[in-house]
Amino acid sequence: MVKGEKAKGAGKGEEKVKKEEGKKNGKDKKEDKGPKRAVSAWNFYYAERCPQVKEEQPDLENKERMAFIGDEWKNKLSEEEKQPYVDMAAEDKERYEKEKAEWDKENPKEKK
Repeated sequence: MVKGEKAKGAGKGEEKVKKEEGKKNGKDKKEDKGPKRAVSAWNFYYAERCPQVKEEQPDLENKERMAFIGDEWKNKLSEEEKQPYVDMAAEDKERYEKEKAEWDKENPKEKK
C-alpha cells in the first residue's frame, strides 16, 4: 500500500501505511553478506562425534561434551585418524573460495 491510501483500520481522516513486503516488524531483511565460511576439520569431527558421545554419555552437559570431544581431538587422535576431517576441511575451503570469488564478482566493493 502506498502512502496516502487508507489501510484497513484507519479511522476517518487517518492514514496508515502498511509495512513493505519483505520486511518483518518494520525491519529490512538481513543483507546477503556472501557465502558461508569454510568449516574446520575440528568442526567436522565434532559434528560426527557429538551424537555418539551424547548417546554414550547422556549425563554430560554441552560444555562437558565439547571438552570431552576436544580432548579426544587434541590428545587421543593420531594424524592418520584426523586426516579424513582435514581432507573434508580442505574440500570445504575450496568450495568457500570458489563461492567467494563468484560472490565478489557479483557484488563489487564500493570504494569510499
